[in-house]
Amino acid sequence: MSAAVPPQASTGELLRVIAGPAAGADIPLGRDVAIGRAAEGPGSLGGDEELSRSHARVAMLPGGGYALEDLGSTNGTYLNGWRIPSSQLLSTGDRIQVGQTVLEVVLPPDPQRTVMRRRPVILAGAPDAEELRTPRSQATLYASGVRKSYGDLEVLKGVDLEVEPGEVAGLLGHNGAGKTTFVSCVAGLRRADSGTVLVNGVDATREPLKARRHLGIAPQDLGIYPTLTVRTNLALFGELGGLRGRELAKRVEEVGEALSLTPKFGAAAGTLSGGQQRRLHTGMAIVCKPPLLILDEPTVGADIRTRQEILDLVKALAAEGHAICYSTHYLPEIEQLGASVALLQGGQIIARGSIAELVSKFSSQVVELTFEGPAPELAMRGVEIAREDSLLRIKSTNAAETAAAALSQLGGHATRLRNIELVRPSLDSIYLTLTEQRYSSEEPGSGEEARGDGGLSVIARAALQNSGVNFRRPENLS
Repeated sequence: MSAAVPPQASTGELLRVIAGPAAGADIPLGRDVAIGRAAEGPGSLGGDEELSRSHARVAMLPGGGYALEDLGSTNGTYLNGWRIPSSQLLSTGDRIQVGQTVLEVVLPPDPQRTVMRRRPVILAGAPDAEELRTPRSQATLYASGVRKSYGDLEVLKGVDLEVEPGEVAGLLGHNGAGKTTFVSCVAGLRRADSGTVLVNGVDATREPLKARRHLGIAPQDLGIYPTLTVRTNLALFGELGGLRGRELAKRVEEVGEALSLTPKFGAAAGTLSGGQQRRLHTGMAIVCKPPLLILDEPTVGADIRTRQEILDLVKALAAEGHAICYSTHYLPEIEQLGASVALLQGGQIIARGSIAELVSKFSSQVVELTFEGPAPELAMRGVEIAREDSLLRIKSTNAAETAAAALSQLGGHATRLRNIELVRPSLDSIYLTLTEQRYSSEEPGSGEEARGDGGLSVIARAALQNSGVNFRRPENLS
């Protein structure tokens, strides 16, 4: 057997330092490059005191292209302003911020798309939307023009979505957006009024039973058999998926170990804790290792351990080539999974793409000030201001400076200020930009900005201190 051919670098691949102590320098690529104060090689940036000793790495991928990963740095690694929680593919023009240093990614054109790439942004109704879609022959799930009505209520208004092998697609949308209806149509639990749904090449609208053999689904509501043992629940769904004998027994053991259920194999499912039942519920969907896995709110109500085990299992399945459609109300999960995003609103996918691509195109920095009573009017240059009842929302290019400037103009209204929040580039800010609504999805306590002192974030308190405003804390914030 011939030796594996190492990835080949293309001429002109580099990281250009555009800000920081080493501004003007070029860091050549063509191999893995470690970045940090004590890194070996061209990524050594000892003059930047805000860098960790070993901060980040740009890794060359076997199929070509590069990925950025944080190495447990103190201050984080940012891609186009977004603090990355996991490894992210890089594209030319990307900006990487590590400490005080900003690097621009320079890569040669790839018109044939021969290297791994991020999913491009597709907007509903855009002229290039159809051209940018994954061809049906390359998608494990291919949905086009899916419509569904209940009487006079049209819930799905032409949903288009593809999920490729090895991809986790995060399906996001407020309650009533049509997520569960769409998932039910894909799984054959409801019949779409029109449109195309292909599951691993099988038409789910015409042959729902055949298509169902190629997918596993874990709906939001638990579907375990409480009087059967944990082992029997898993084995039953493995048999329904076509597993037999030693293969079935092996797979049941694998799922039990991955979800920490093995010690409970002999217990009746109904006697398990809530978190254990949630893990079993997910395990029943994946035990037969279907090409397409649909998870609808898989971690709702789950404890921290259960949530992490489910996320780890989802990432492992994607790495094996399974396509996963993942619906959740917890945005940090989508970021942690490195999932692409499909934003469902009003029965349509209004935006589709990788998080990094969406952040670079649509995410903006926002300052939100909440008042007791109507929000005051402010006159500020170079920013976009919106007033909604007690909320004042300001979009800008520098949220910290904007917050300080806004606070300095409040005057007597400062006594009515109840909360201030800085929203930096993230899935939440993408949703805000595209829908003009916040995605009320974060689990209590899961946000990045720890709150104290009556609900004001740490950043908000710092902005108050730097604004020069004589701010008197209202009684209910003390």
